[in-house]
This record gives sequence, structure tokens and C-alpha cells, in this order.
Amino acid sequence: MTENTPPEPKRDSCLVRGVRFLVRLALALIIGIVIGVGVYYGISWMVGEYVRISQEQASRITALEMQQTQMEQSFSVQLADLQAQVDTLEIQGDTHKEAIASLEHRLTEQDDLLTEQQAAVEAQQSVQDTVQDMQTQIDALYTDLETIRNDFSSIEDQVTVLSSTIDVYSQSLSIADAWMASSETQLTAMQQQIVFLQAMELLTRARFNLVQGNTSLAGSDIAAARALLTEQQSDLLDFQAAYVDEILTALDHALESLPASPLTAADKLENAWHLLFNGLPAEPMTAESPGSGEAPAETPTATPSP
Repeated sequence: MTENTPPEPKRDSCLVRGVRFLVRLALALIIGIVIGVGVYYGISWMVGEYVRISQEQASRITALEMQQTQMEQSFSVQLADLQAQVDTLEIQGDTHKEAIASLEHRLTEQDDLLTEQQAAVEAQQSVQDTVQDMQTQIDALYTDLETIRNDFSSIEDQVTVLSSTIDVYSQSLSIADAWMASSETQLTAMQQQIVFLQAMELLTRARFNLVQGNTSLAGSDIAAARALLTEQQSDLLDFQAAYVDEILTALDHALESLPASPLTAADKLENAWHLLFNGLPAEPMTAESPGSGEAPAETPTATPSP
């Protein structure tokens, strides 16, 4: 009695296997094309945003510089006019002082002459009319002296008013200096943002090169971003420099992972990109720095845009 042998499994033909292979190849090509198109349009959008932000910031900087130049010219002209008026008033004051001194000297001489005339009246009554004329002249001189003194008082009041005006313009200059200092602070913040945007662009390009499998270009982009941040670090505050140190550490780890571990390098680039996106902190952060783990749950206070 013969044993029943199990039937052999039915094998697909070469044509069926070839069709399956072509279908899988087509699906892989479609998925690759979709991913490539998405990455291309994403990078194009980010580059357009970067160019637009750079142009806006350049136009703002130009407008601030023009306003600053116009204000400086206006204040210089006004101060020169005020100084010329003060010099004119001082010259007039000196002239009036000399006139007053001359009148006082004449008054002293007239007083002396009157004394002599009065002494001579006792001996000569015939000179009474002359003495009266002299007295009239003295009264006129006193009147002129009083008028000159009143004019001098008016000039002193004008000098006081001009001094007050100069003080007001000095305060305006102080306000303008404060405004210029604020403009310089805003300009520094915009320059820092431009550097961060450039570093973000380099890291985005490095991630794209990693996706393409080009680790050498990715390493060059990472090194270029690291050089930008290192150059900027010397102009930052201590806590901001520490924040940039976290980004540099992540970039160093990414460079060390290339070319052996591109996935690890991509993760480090992701962390560094998020730190750049959050921006520099405006004040020291009390919580633990988010640079070593996942992307931060809360965005730290960034340097305000002008």
C-alpha cells in the first residue's frame, strides 16, 4: 500500500513575479518623486521668506539711518542759530554796560561840578541860572541812566529766556541720543536674526543633503553654520552665548556622527534648527535648557523684532 505524498505548492510564473516587481518599482518611484517635490517646494518657500525678511530689514535700517541724519542736521542748525543769538545779545549787553559806565562817570563828574557850583553860589549869586541848567542836565542824565538800566534788564530777561530754550533743546538732544541708542539696539537684534536665518538655511540645506545621501556637502553646510554662530558669539551677553553654545554642541555632535550615522546627525540638526527657530533669549532662563532633548515645549522669550 503506497503512502500519499502531499502536493507540491503552486509556484507563480516568471511573468507574475516580473509584474509584481514592476508594480513595486513604480510605487517606490512615485513615493520618491512626491517626497522630492515636497522637499523642493518647502526649501523654495523658506528661501523666499528669507529674502523677503532680509529686504524688509535692509529698508528699515536705511530709513532709520536717514531719520537719524536729518535729526542731527536739524539740531545742529538750531543750536548754531541759538548760539549766534546769544553771542549777539552778549555783545549788546557789553555795549550797554560800557554806556552805563560812561554815564555813571559823567554823572560823577556832573556831581563834582555841581558841588563846585554850589560852593561858588555862596560867593556868586550871578551863576544861579548856570547851576539850574546843570541840575537839569543831571536830571536828564539820571533819566537816560534809568532808561539804559531798564533796557539792560530787558536784555537780561531775553538772555534768561534763551538759556531756557537752550536747556529745552539740550533735553531734546538727550531724547534723540536715547532714540539713537534704541535704534542701534534694534539694528543689533536684526543682525542677530539675520545670522540665525542664515544658519537655519544652511542647516535646512544640510538636512536635504543628508536625505540625498551627500554627507560631504551636509558636513560643509554644518561647518559653515557653526562658523557663523561662532563669529556672532563674541558680541552676545553671557547667557545668550551659553544658549549659542548649546546649538554649537548639537552641531559638533552632528559633525562627529558623519558619515557613519546620518540619522543621528539628522536628529542633532533637528534640535539645533529648533533652537535657532526659537531665537536668542532676552533674559537669563531659570528653567533647564532645552538643547539636549526633544524640541522645547515652550518657546523661550526671543529677541524682539523691531
